[in-house]
Amino acid sequence: MTKTIISKERTGNFTLFLICGAGLIIFFVIVLYPRYKLIIQKQSDIAEIKHQISDQKEMIPQLAMKMIEADRLKLPDGLVSQSKKPFLPDEKEKLLSLIEESAVRYHLKTESIVVDGENILMSLSTIKQNDKDSFTEIYPFLMELKKMTYAERIERIVMRAVGEIKKIEIRIRVVKK
Repeated sequence: MTKTIISKERTGNFTLFLICGAGLIIFFVIVLYPRYKLIIQKQSDIAEIKHQISDQKEMIPQLAMKMIEADRLKLPDGLVSQSKKPFLPDEKEKLLSLIEESAVRYHLKTESIVVDGENILMSLSTIKQNDKDSFTEIYPFLMELKKMTYAERIERIVMRAVGEIKKIEIRIRVVKK
């Protein structure tokens, strides 16, 4: 009789061991294996992205050289680049009249223009009120300012709406002697 009791205990322990083992296997299959597959997929994605980054690091210097070469290209025979000349204090009135004429042409009202040694500071506002397209004239105006013989670069542009009127503040660096 003792033999049957021992064998029943062993059989019970063995079935319990099998049930726990099967539970662990099912847990790994249901919960952990999809995560494992996802991790492997993400690792391959990371490796691909690292490869793309290394390719881009190799291409950037080549692209920069091409851009420098394109910048150095000479103009065709019919086109001449506009040379910039230094701003002289005695040409201040001429510069102010050029800016005012340009502003009127593009439907802008000049509120103030201040010319110091290195910068031109101007404050403009739109003439048209309640006009949705009032800012469409600003880009050609800025391009005309940039083409002035005294303008080295446009440093700052601030645009804001004050009530129904749009205000624009522009700072242009002038060419020095």
